[in-house]
Amino acid sequence: MFLKGAKGLLKKKETLKGDKMTVPKWAEGRVDYTKSKCIKCHLCVKHCPAVAIKVVKDKFIKVDHEMCIRCSVCTEVCPTKALVMKSE
Repeated sequence: MFLKGAKGLLKKKETLKGDKMTVPKWAEGRVDYTKSKCIKCHLCVKHCPAVAIKVVKDKFIKVDHEMCIRCSVCTEVCPTKALVMKSE
């Protein structure tokens, strides 16, 4: 049983192609925030599965692009389209 587990650890990952990880097309962009369109409803903060959107001191939001998983849930729930996905 231990031998089977050890073989699984050494097996090449399916998400890797050669030495590079493949990134889906929808994940290549980043969330763009327009502060002037924001109405401070904070729906994006409530719905972000990666907890990548924080409320800052003036009750506007800040997107942490390092933590963002580019799922675009925040852009879908934003009523004023203050958050949109932009290609890099």
